[in-house]
Amino acid sequence: MPGSTSTVALAERRRILKRTSESRQKARLKGIRFGHRCTIDRSNVLTLHQQSHGAAAIPRQPDLACLTVRRNPGRSIMI
Repeated sequence: MPGSTSTVALAERRRILKRTSESRQKARLKGIRFGHRCTIDRSNVLTLHQQSHGAAAIPRQPDLACLTVRRNPGRSIMI
């Protein structure tokens, strides 16, 4: 009977995922946003870039923890 226990657990997992998904969709329709808000001073990032800090070094700054910086083929940065 080991297979029946895993089948029940799998079915319960699917029900939980379905209910969670439906609730998230309803919340999105109401305008609720998920995740933390990232407050980044764009001018600070651009200043660091102009000071020759690389795209890998900029996110390591203490006040830019949630920043994603990417390098463009034109060697400029994107926030």
